[in-house]
Amino acid sequence: MNGAKHRFALGLTCFFLIGITVVYPFLLYTPNAFVTRWREWYIETAMGTMTHQWLATWFIPENIINEVMTLPDEPEAGGHRQQLGRRMGGE
Repeated sequence: MNGAKHRFALGLTCFFLIGITVVYPFLLYTPNAFVTRWREWYIETAMGTMTHQWLATWFIPENIINEVMTLPDEPEAGGHRQQLGRRMGGE
């Protein structure tokens, strides 16, 4: 590898690491309704299976998983879980 390739690889690695350190906490801890809805859907889907729970437990802290799994469904209020399920092809 010459100097240009090394600089490119180093730049790409730095970009990736900085991106992960910014995006990962944002996706986990943001109160943004759009992100929260998809995060909850992802956690509920992963934790609803026996063989794929690791998809949530490896990447998401246990306190967030517990918080999401204890949320009420609120079907009478037209909660976002019910609406998201309809959009995703459920119910």
